[in-house]
Amino acid sequence: MTAAVIEELSGLGHTRTCCRRAEVATLLRFAGAVHVVAGQVVISAEVDGAGVAGWLRKAIRETFGYPSDVRVLPTAVGRPSGARYLVRVLTDGAALGRQTGLLDLRGRPIRGLPPHVVAGRVCDAEAVWRAAFLARGSLADRGGSPALEVSCPTPEAAMALVGAARRLGITAVLLAPYLAPVVLVLVAVLHRSALARHLQAATTIDAKTGLLTCTAWHQQAERLLRVTRKALPSSAVLMIDLDHFKVINDSYGHLVGDEVLQAVAQRLTRQLRSGDLLGRFGGEEFVVLLLGADATTGHEVAERMRRCLHTICLDTAPDLQVSASMGLAVYPDHGGTLTDVLRTADHTVYAAKDAGRDTTLTAHPTRH
Repeated sequence: MTAAVIEELSGLGHTRTCCRRAEVATLLRFAGAVHVVAGQVVISAEVDGAGVAGWLRKAIRETFGYPSDVRVLPTAVGRPSGARYLVRVLTDGAALGRQTGLLDLRGRPIRGLPPHVVAGRVCDAEAVWRAAFLARGSLADRGGSPALEVSCPTPEAAMALVGAARRLGITAVLLAPYLAPVVLVLVAVLHRSALARHLQAATTIDAKTGLLTCTAWHQQAERLLRVTRKALPSSAVLMIDLDHFKVINDSYGHLVGDEVLQAVAQRLTRQLRSGDLLGRFGGEEFVVLLLGADATTGHEVAERMRRCLHTICLDTAPDLQVSASMGLAVYPDHGGTLTDVLRTADHTVYAAKDAGRDTTLTAHPTRH
């Protein structure tokens, strides 16, 4: 869930220059480092997700005018799955460091946040918290209340974050304040502010594709089946699994893989009928509720969706061909609950892959 929220927030940046400066300064403070390479200052930041990396590069270029590069870091042993990205400013590091408050005018490192950010307006305080979460944040539950935990690089940075929370009217507490700075944690219980609204939206909308998340899809699908049970004798559930997606990521890179997911989401959305419900099930899997469809109608819609994926053509990978294996199950023929029908559709996807991929199979009727 934290990764999804981070990706969602990376697309919700401020447009005001002062706020973007505050965001960049905070993200570089919490995720960044200053190095001297061959006598030259290099600013780098290690972030989770292509969305955050892309946002940071764009913000540095548009706000400060400096170019940067990015590369995917190898996954460390013991870390959760998910690519990490290293963004670097190589030729203008010293200038960027001074402008963002990482360095003072003499080039010495600053441990907290710059004065213009600490003493900024309410919008700057919101930008600080958003960037800190993008850099080193995670979601938590504190006594039944939604909370953010942010690991702070220094006590000075932690106190700056507490001050920003106070300006937003948010409760913030330091955990383990007497331990080493790298394990300092802030917890903010969010009851108000635009950030809280963004977080609520991010729990229902998948960041990469703009579709419903698996949990949100399941909740809405169950509600639709419940309210249409008497009016509609059947509804179909379609599971879609992209073929050879790991090969795509390995051969073309995760950024192209993300483009594929977005293109698939767009193509599938165009094929939906009125009342249908599309979501991202996870990874390279998508799920569709075909409301009111029987096996025949469901198979026809599934075939249109399967064929439309063949038309995907990416500028970044023009030779890439996209296909999917699809499994169809019908409610209530294949189960009395949505979970049962989903399980049947999922098993049918595996059968479609065993049958050669790029095909649609319908589950066999359940014998009563």
